[in-house]
Amino acid sequence: MASVTPPKLHGLITIDSTNDVFTITATSGAESGLARTITLTQGNYFIQGYTGETHGAWPAASSTATGGLLEHVQAQVRAAPGTAFDSFTASALTDTGRVSLSNTLGGDNFTINGAEWYPASGGLGRILGFAGDITNQPSLTGPNHHKYSWYPNVPPVEFSGDPDLLGVRLSDAVGTTAPDGTHTTTAYNNRRVRDFTFEHIADEYMMPTGSLVNRDFEQFWTDILRVGRRWRYYPDRTVQTAPGGGAPWTYVGGKAIARDGTTAAERQVAFWSAFYKITIDALEYIG
Repeated sequence: MASVTPPKLHGLITIDSTNDVFTITATSGAESGLARTITLTQGNYFIQGYTGETHGAWPAASSTATGGLLEHVQAQVRAAPGTAFDSFTASALTDTGRVSLSNTLGGDNFTINGAEWYPASGGLGRILGFAGDITNQPSLTGPNHHKYSWYPNVPPVEFSGDPDLLGVRLSDAVGTTAPDGTHTTTAYNNRRVRDFTFEHIADEYMMPTGSLVNRDFEQFWTDILRVGRRWRYYPDRTVQTAPGGGAPWTYVGGKAIARDGTTAAERQVAFWSAFYKITIDALEYIG
């Protein structure tokens, strides 16, 4: 049964030598002007860990991750020298897919910059949905959707991706009947197909036409599904767990089929508006 609240899908984010370092500087208070270089552990992360997940294992080469990127950013900033950022927070807003960085509990404004924060392309700032350096702020929410995720505007209408369901059974058996009536069935395999089908997706959640950068499904397909990276599915985007309170459902890669009926040229027209239907194959359920 489909959930009433729209879900969210989080894909793996790679932190490497191009985006693992940034500088945070207190711009008010007793430590004003003191710059701290923050270095993240290279590896693969989901944007945020699920409730109850252990944070601390940050594999550098594995395709899996433990915990979330925002928890790691928060921990590294809090561990920096001095006391100005002991209460610094990094969090994702559940309904909008935007990231908030705040030091309001500590009371000191901050600036975040550096060569790897917002270079000409890539950078940690872009991943988190910011539009440039952060300058002298007590807190700031990125104007854009954080990358490597999708927050559709509707819940799925077909829900066989639910790991508690068997899924649709498919067989590649081929049967033939000879002129004498003899029926022969070739050797075959059976498999269970899991997928999520969404209908009536608004155009800004499907294509890069809306005001919120990185919100569209096509960006998520390019970054995650097309290249076979792992992704987590939260049936209720307002809750950071699966329905039973445990780990979210995790899948690998897959494919997505868009059934919107438009041509490539029409899909580039800024004023094109329609509703879309897509099916995401949830391959290799991991748990």
